[in-house]
Amino acid sequence: MNDVLDKKIENVLDHVLDQADRMFIATSVGGNSSGASVFFSRDGEDLVFFTFHPTRKAEQIRLNPRVHVVIWPKGQEGIEGLQIDGECYKIKDEDEKKRAYELVLNTTKAFKEFMEDEFLIKNDVVGYYRIKPTTIKYVNFYQEEKFEWKTYPANKTSAVKMAFKLGLKRIGLWLRTIRAPFLTATFVPIFIGAAVAWNDLKEAGLDSSWSWRMFWLVLGGASLAQIATNSSNDYFDHTSNADEINKVASPFNGGSRVIQVGLMTPGQVLITALVSIVGTVAIGLHLNQQVSGEFFGNTPILWTGIIGTFLALGYTGDPVRLGYKGFGEIAIKDLEKSQLHLDLVQSW
Repeated sequence: MNDVLDKKIENVLDHVLDQADRMFIATSVGGNSSGASVFFSRDGEDLVFFTFHPTRKAEQIRLNPRVHVVIWPKGQEGIEGLQIDGECYKIKDEDEKKRAYELVLNTTKAFKEFMEDEFLIKNDVVGYYRIKPTTIKYVNFYQEEKFEWKTYPANKTSAVKMAFKLGLKRIGLWLRTIRAPFLTATFVPIFIGAAVAWNDLKEAGLDSSWSWRMFWLVLGGASLAQIATNSSNDYFDHTSNADEINKVASPFNGGSRVIQVGLMTPGQVLITALVSIVGTVAIGLHLNQQVSGEFFGNTPILWTGIIGTFLALGYTGDPVRLGYKGFGEIAIKDLEKSQLHLDLVQSW
């Protein structure tokens, strides 16, 4: 039975490759589903294909390697074909890359220019992916038994190992969403302000009044303020289509692009911004209460916080959109620094 089914699967794949047809690959992350039609080639039981790493499918595969593939030979009118569940991975081994290069070229030369572009290769913009089938469903409405399955248990990652890997990747996704590397712009002035405050307290003989609790509150509040600014920027740049139009995105422009590549929904990014703003306000009001005795005491901390919240949302949000009027970076960065110094100096 298995030999007969193997032959049926082989016939479908051979028919496809003879006609230089494509496969349709579906990927998904957090409810964001995507589909793409790609040329492919066979490597034993595996399928290999070429693509650009910044594409939506490649970004989603990096976070969730589980894919679904559909292959229908031409002329079958959807009657006979294959549906494949599998795990897809970027090929990293150099010998495997060379083999994949040759296999893909046997199917199509449409991307040969990009496959051999030294700049794209050096900067890891292009590459090859391997799909290891876990289940192949053979569909044929011409025969009595219309659906037949073949499983590949050896290709399936254990549930525990997959959950662990996906958990780590989810953490990486959130770090990307909040643009964690750029939080150094917040950390540096806080550390400097803390050093100045500590030195002043020590010289005044008041070093015992130093509060690590206050330090961590200020650090957390300021970090949340920047996360709110970054996330709201991503959301509003999506609603205005600014990030979609940007075709030359880099770490310094175009945002985190988690919306554009289907890693998070616009709603999830907006919630991240709103939760961060709420956290910032809560910490700011607590610090203001420590300084003035009242949550809404009339202090520079209160007014700087009010203006800061307005600017965080108005950075790229309608109708203000300061970032598009030449005032965005100046307003946000200067306000963040003044807020940090006020928090540190007045809290102690």
